[in-house]
Amino acid sequence: GVHRHAKANSKGRYKIGSLPMGVYTVALEKDGKAVDTRSNITLTVGRGAEVDFACPQDYCAEPATE
Repeated sequence: GVHRHAKANSKGRYKIGSLPMGVYTVALEKDGKAVDTRSNITLTVGRGAEVDFACPQDYCAEPATE
C-alpha cells in the first residue's frame, strides 16, 4: 500500500496524477479521518477516473424530464 494525498480546491475538485494502472480505493478525509470511501476505482492507460463524493455510491440520479 502506497498512499497519495491531494487537497480539494475551492470548487471541491482534486487531481492525482502519475498513478500506475490498477484498482484503487479513494477516501475522503476530514481532519485526518476517513468520512467516506469509494472502492474498486479502476485506472487504465490513457483514461482517468472520476470519483464524486457528493453522490451516494458515486451515482447521481438523472434529472427528471417531462
